[in-house]
Amino acid sequence: MSTQEEKKKTVIQRLPLPAFLLLYAVAIILGVLLVANLVNYNDGPARTTVVTQTTYVYPPPTPVKNQANVNKVIRPDLIANSHTATTETGVVVTGTLTEAAMANIPELSRHTSDLLQHDCIDSMTLTAPDNMRLSFTGYCFSSNDPRSTQRLIEFALTNGADSVEFSNFPSRFFKTHASIRWFADSDTTAKNLLNTSNSLRRPPDIEAIKLYAFTPDTLHQVTKMKGRPDHHSVGPISTPGDGNKSR
Repeated sequence: MSTQEEKKKTVIQRLPLPAFLLLYAVAIILGVLLVANLVNYNDGPARTTVVTQTTYVYPPPTPVKNQANVNKVIRPDLIANSHTATTETGVVVTGTLTEAAMANIPELSRHTSDLLQHDCIDSMTLTAPDNMRLSFTGYCFSSNDPRSTQRLIEFALTNGADSVEFSNFPSRFFKTHASIRWFADSDTTAKNLLNTSNSLRRPPDIEAIKLYAFTPDTLHQVTKMKGRPDHHSVGPISTPGDGNKSR
């Protein structure tokens, strides 16, 4: 064969026979896979996606301000002197916890959970007979597990806390925080109060628990957060312009 005829050969023709057979087999396989994918895409059954997490839309829908319904479902045997009002973000509830509520924390926890779950209650503040304040902020058709609420209320009552608050932060990663506060007359008392938190276990649905003990000059704090060891800090109480000095 002349040199001129060799130059006229294509790249494929110049390949050794084993290499040509390998490339040919790969091309056949890729073609079959491409056709199969196209058939499955066009003719396959529709797929249903099951949503396993709370989803949020932007912009968020207008909150439902069903004040009349909230008034109707509040149990007066558990929450006395209740008052409601509407805001831009839902319904606000205030009231006083009855002696019956204090004697049955599991039932109180179930009732508050039902209220938050079935109505858009943006803020609910309830005062116990000993003036401890129980509050829920940022809930709208969502709630905690009643057992989690019960655990923290009972801990706060047992240890003489001044307030216990649950805060909901709707976001891509749904977060609920709880905080418990005491007002103490000395650093020793504040330390002893926070030491009671050693036995407190964070419920799975509560992302973080923050415990604060305030003295006239000092803030003592313990933070229990998911996936982290308990963090203790103490520092002077910040005044306007000082910033956060706790360490």
